[in-house]
Amino acid sequence: MSDAPDRARLLDAMAAIGMADPGDPKTFLMPKAAKRILDPSVVVVLGARGSGKSSLAAFLTEHHMDPAKARANALAHGMQFSFCFDAFSQRSTRHTDANILDPFVRGVDDETLRDFWLGWLVFQLNAELHHLSGDAVWSSSDLTPLYDTITKMRQNPSAMGRMSTVTRAKMVSNLDEAEQGFATAAAKIGADDVAVTAVYDDLDMVGAFEPSVRLRFIRALLGLWTSFSTRYRHIRAKIFLPADLFDLRLFDTLDVSKLMGRAERLEWDVPSLYRLVLRQLGAQGDDVRGWLESFGVTFREQGTNGWIPDEPSDEATKRWLTETLRSVVAVNGTRSTVQQWIPNRLRDGRDRVAPRSMLGFFRESARLAQGRAPRAHWNHLLAVDDAVSALDVVGSRRVEEVREVYEWVDRLLALKGRALPMARTDIEALLEHDTLDAPKPTPPRDGRTVTTELIRMGMLRELGTGERLDVPDLFVRHFGVLRRDATE
Repeated sequence: MSDAPDRARLLDAMAAIGMADPGDPKTFLMPKAAKRILDPSVVVVLGARGSGKSSLAAFLTEHHMDPAKARANALAHGMQFSFCFDAFSQRSTRHTDANILDPFVRGVDDETLRDFWLGWLVFQLNAELHHLSGDAVWSSSDLTPLYDTITKMRQNPSAMGRMSTVTRAKMVSNLDEAEQGFATAAAKIGADDVAVTAVYDDLDMVGAFEPSVRLRFIRALLGLWTSFSTRYRHIRAKIFLPADLFDLRLFDTLDVSKLMGRAERLEWDVPSLYRLVLRQLGAQGDDVRGWLESFGVTFREQGTNGWIPDEPSDEATKRWLTETLRSVVAVNGTRSTVQQWIPNRLRDGRDRVAPRSMLGFFRESARLAQGRAPRAHWNHLLAVDDAVSALDVVGSRRVEEVREVYEWVDRLLALKGRALPMARTDIEALLEHDTLDAPKPTPPRDGRTVTTELIRMGMLRELGTGERLDVPDLFVRHFGVLRRDATE
């Protein structure tokens, strides 16, 4: 390995992973669940925070103005092509900003919210079709007078207001015409997959600290597509939502069975997560890619998508991780192989490892390693201390993400200095109220409800029959809990 990059170069490359824009075609890796998620019948895509929803949404819409590149992207990742466009996100200035939407949602009724989503869908769809075909926007429907009004909705969502019955009918008629146009085009070429997909993301950024506002905003969109997903075959939707926001008990105006039948989860297995790290490392340069290939990792060049690694063998993964950290990691009385130790420490209470956590672990470990002098007889890229400290950083950031939605997650600070696992009833009692030094009171929730919600979100883990609970290793240092033998 005389031609291998030196330690500084490899640490620089590792410290840069996870920093590209969401959906960057040179670092994006299609999850295995994509085949299910991208099925035309699926409307809602659920995933834990950090599971890669925004990256997938951004990748799907990356080349919405260039169908040839979009098709090439799809084929490179083995996906069926459907023309996708950004129907709502906060990644650019084309959509209304969350700061503008918050007071709007707070001040209007549910019917107006649904009209907002209908008007914005028709506007965005026609703009996309105009770009693709060159036809005048609204040319096929008597909606020209509304064009300027809907254009203003980006800066002033109230511009449209509640639609009249006639206006609403015209909007739906416009979608019907587009659907018929796609059906005709499909019949001409003998294909069923002539379609356009509206992609929605970043919905949780609206009403970030007002759950009732966020709920009404999302519920109006889901209500619209509960109807449209059965009405249209060639106009589709992919609505990306954090799993913890998709509580069907709250969507009491929807047909629950239809909604559940049109939802899929975005989840990752451990080999895919390691492959994602390799994908992002391989994008850092030929020298880094050569270093990885020396362990048996193979890459395929895919044009504008860059270099995509094949799924590595267990042996190749082991050789790479052993060179990076060590073959066996022993910490706090535990001992396991490196390829097991990393995901075991990154799992939440639902045994999920988020891609954001995995990338963050390697990135933060490298940054910590850059801050210390190399040992005289260096033979590993990272030290165990780097890895353990990186887990603390990743865990704290994950807590911050949850706090943006559920401020009462800080009630877990009541466990500081206490030995866990602990009886569920004892934890419920401790979580009954905010801690004395809490910056502000959180909504009054009983300890049992808070505990149940924290389990659902993966911040607590049930053991055995569920009578005892534990805090996942990822959050132990953040909340300052102690460890006791789980068998005690």
